[in-house]
Amino acid sequence: MVIVAKIKEPKGIRNTMVASLAEMRRSFKTYAAGVIYLSYDLRPSLFSLINEAACKREKIPVLLVGLQYLESLTEVFMLLFDW
Repeated sequence: MVIVAKIKEPKGIRNTMVASLAEMRRSFKTYAAGVIYLSYDLRPSLFSLINEAACKREKIPVLLVGLQYLESLTEVFMLLFDW
């Protein structure tokens, strides 16, 4: 026989958890946005003569080709391992 104890939930625990998760998500989103621009050189250096829009036009097609490669690789693994 299993006895299950009913424990009262502390007041406001859900609001506190939701608020902390939302804050963590906002922080990660801000951090990720900065890292993506710097990691993939989507912004030109301060001393570059190329403007930001032109730099993005050059870099984004290269990143999209890489993304298509990853998607096709994922499909192959899914077929191989019956996912």
